[in-house]
Amino acid sequence: LEKAFLDVQLLRLLSKAGLRKVFVGLELISSKNRSNFNKNDNGHLIIEYLKRFYDYNIKVHLFVMVGFPGTTKYDAYGTMNFLLKYEKYIDTIDISHFLYSKHTSVDNIVPIMESENDWTLDYKIISSDVADLNTDEARILAHGLESVIIKEKPQWTHPIYRMYSTWI
Repeated sequence: LEKAFLDVQLLRLLSKAGLRKVFVGLELISSKNRSNFNKNDNGHLIIEYLKRFYDYNIKVHLFVMVGFPGTTKYDAYGTMNFLLKYEKYIDTIDISHFLYSKHTSVDNIVPIMESENDWTLDYKIISSDVADLNTDEARILAHGLESVIIKEKPQWTHPIYRMYSTWI
């Protein structure tokens, strides 16, 4: 979410040049600072970004992630409410859960190393904060939220719609 994408002259030029869709890592709407996600950006202006892209006929795909350490299921619910409230401005989404990948470093997180999974690239985690979701809880929450989205806005996650939505 670069400030440049709020510049109407740039958006006009991009739209005229044929830009039809952008893919944005929203992650989630949270009361916490997005820098926790290494997102030193302008996330607090997400509604403004969505409206500007919409005004210039540039569709938006949002990547949403639940279960990042330091966030709660309530942050995830708030994100879903945000998506549904501003559905007019959103073309498609992906919902995933946080995975602690090999060589990742997140404060207060301990990866669960199991000898039978030495070859794996992702580890389950334990957080020192009991409010944090563990890996399985985050996965279940992501699937549950995706089920809600499939019921409410099925085109957001439908693979065929994703392929042709940019062209309609």
